[in-house]
Amino acid sequence: MIERGGKRRMRRVENAVTIKTVARAKLIYGLIALIWMISAGSSSALAGWRIDAHRFLQSAHAENACSDCHSDIEALPRHPDPGNVNKTMGDFFAPEKCLDCHDDVQGQIEDDAEHGGEEVQDVQRFLNCIDCHNPHYEGAPEEVVASDPVLFSEENEACMACHQAIQSQQADAAALTRNLCFACHTVGKGMPAAVPVMDPAQYAQTPHADLDCLTCHLQADQYAHNRQGLGDCAQCHQPHQESVAHEAHSGVACQACHLEDVAPMRDAQTHAVVWERGALPSTVTRLHNLSKPDGQGCARCHFDGNPVGAAALILPPKSVLCMPCHAATLTAGDKISMASLAVFAFGMLAFMALWFSGSFAGAQGGGVIGNALRAVGGGLGAVFSARIGTILKAVWFDVILQRRLYQRSARRWAIHALIFWPFMIRFIWGISALFSTNWLKGWPLAWELINKNHPVTALVFDLTGLCLVVGIVLSLVRGSEADKSRTQGLPSQDRIALALIGGIALVGFLLEGMRIAMTGAQGPAAYAFIGYGISRLFVTMQSLSVAYGYIWYLHALLTGAFVAYLPFSRMLHIIMSPVVLAMNAVQKKEHH
Repeated sequence: MIERGGKRRMRRVENAVTIKTVARAKLIYGLIALIWMISAGSSSALAGWRIDAHRFLQSAHAENACSDCHSDIEALPRHPDPGNVNKTMGDFFAPEKCLDCHDDVQGQIEDDAEHGGEEVQDVQRFLNCIDCHNPHYEGAPEEVVASDPVLFSEENEACMACHQAIQSQQADAAALTRNLCFACHTVGKGMPAAVPVMDPAQYAQTPHADLDCLTCHLQADQYAHNRQGLGDCAQCHQPHQESVAHEAHSGVACQACHLEDVAPMRDAQTHAVVWERGALPSTVTRLHNLSKPDGQGCARCHFDGNPVGAAALILPPKSVLCMPCHAATLTAGDKISMASLAVFAFGMLAFMALWFSGSFAGAQGGGVIGNALRAVGGGLGAVFSARIGTILKAVWFDVILQRRLYQRSARRWAIHALIFWPFMIRFIWGISALFSTNWLKGWPLAWELINKNHPVTALVFDLTGLCLVVGIVLSLVRGSEADKSRTQGLPSQDRIALALIGGIALVGFLLEGMRIAMTGAQGPAAYAFIGYGISRLFVTMQSLSVAYGYIWYLHALLTGAFVAYLPFSRMLHIIMSPVVLAMNAVQKKEHH
């Protein structure tokens, strides 16, 4: 049989329709050779360099020794050889290995133009046996009932000690995978400098030491080793809340902050902040020593001239002050927020004290505190009663749609709407983002709400910002016209409040342009049409990351100034008008 097979192979070389060898490299990497990738539904532990022992023992080759096909393994100076793990399975396959036993197949293909009941028209299709046949599972059912223990022949025991597939529910699955990985990735093994190595004792102290390596290194036991992808941290860990991560970090890979021995970098296509392994260590890698970022860890990205487009200054999260316009947090940890909220609280207490210092209809004294408690009680009583419909109707028509203002002046209504509705839209957007990123973290849309480079987010925020600026300008123009006919002694327009709002919006556009230029955002970021246009002015600016931090604080300072000024300004009506309109609607219905 072997002689006849040899003659046919000689004839094959001379034949015009030659079956050429796809790869004649020696089979170097043990049982890696000839392993067929299991279907996509299988776990990674059943593919690549490992074999499902139960299926193998029911296959046509169950009685073969591993050395029948992998005869050169014993002569190799190193097994496994890290120089071969990045090759593909086809790099190790030679048809002669199959034809040594299946020499009749060659005759079928050449003489009968038939194989497996299929007519052979294109010989090239039949050059690579493993395109159709998995030699380890040939003839075995797709699924077999697992039996314990699995018994191998004595000559196969040594190979299967490493190459037997591991079921995820096995108690020792993590340890067995770790042993396979440590065959190369352990200090003292004499690996080439390009192979990162670990100290097993040191690795045992890392946070994920008890996990199976395949949890994060999804295809670590498959061909080709350098093409494997990393696991998603979110499969075990929920993303940080906005108060911890800030919206700017929603596009930053977890590993860029939490791994040691890595260098953050910006992806050239997505512009997200990813990471790469730093310079190859001369000793043991600390890659798995996860760290909890602090001020020093933040300095990986936050320095002048950084390559990822981060501000040189470490900026605080957006506080509760920012909620009328942004997706923000219910915090006030920075000095600007604390100072402005303190002034705001003082102003509101003074106003409420003055408001409740009078007497209420039907009330017998009680002073400021008594009147305040009486008002709160009456308000709660109205909300939790049949009058809630009247309140909601007043809020909808008179607060949101501004019906009363429209009836008085369509022009004033339009100007007021250009200022009021952008605030309302942004506030609803921000509240939705706050709720979803804290309590609906698995909802993909939650993170799009804080993604400034998403087309919808970018467009909505630029449109609302533009409407706000236009409304402020028109309001100032109208106020100047009204001054000419205003009766002496009547209050004039509160231009300080309008100037603060306009300044906040304009500096916000400037910040957005600087951010886009600094991060190199393209594509969807262009939907922020004003910010993107401004960004073109900064693309060549040096030290942009330093300037951005100071402009950010200017934006925060203007916001804090407006919040602190609000109780003392005529703009206080944005807080008090909804309350007054609701109360009037309830009283009007009761009188009827």
